[in-house]
Amino acid sequence: MTPAGIFYFYNRRSGMRETKLGSLYNPVYFNYNIAVHGAILVPLKPASHGCVRIPMSVARYFPALVAYGDRVYVFDGIKEPEEYGSPIPPFDKPDPNYTTIAVTTVPSAVTSVSPTSSPISLPTLTTVGSVTTTTVASTSSSSTSP
Repeated sequence: MTPAGIFYFYNRRSGMRETKLGSLYNPVYFNYNIAVHGAILVPLKPASHGCVRIPMSVARYFPALVAYGDRVYVFDGIKEPEEYGSPIPPFDKPDPNYTTIAVTTVPSAVTSVSPTSSPISLPTLTTVGSVTTTTVASTSSSSTSP
C-alpha cells in the first residue's frame, strides 16, 4: 500500500525498468523507491507494494506533465495527507547513534628562518685553447672584514 502523506517528485527514468517487484514503465519517483509508473495490469483497487500504477498509454506522456518538486498528495481514506506531513525518506532518517566530536583548532605560528650560509655556487667551466679550467666560488658562511 502507498504510504499516505505529502511527497515531491524528485527522480524519473525513461523506458522499462525491471525491479524485484516487477516492471516499471517510465517511472517518476516521489518517495524513496515508490513511483508513479506505467503497468500492463492496472487493478481497480489498491494492490501494489506502494507504487501508483497507471495505464501504459498514459505513462508515455505522464513524465512530461510533472516537474521535479511537484507535490504528490497520497490519501489513505483515513486522514488528510497534511495530517501525516512530509515524512523523511527512509534513507534520510537521522542516525540515533551519531555523535560529533568537538575539534578545536589552534592557529599555527609562522616561523621564518634566515639562511646560515650563502647559497652554493655552481662550477663555472672556462675553455682557453685546449685547456678547460673549473672554477668554484667560495661557500664561506661568515664574512670577514679587513
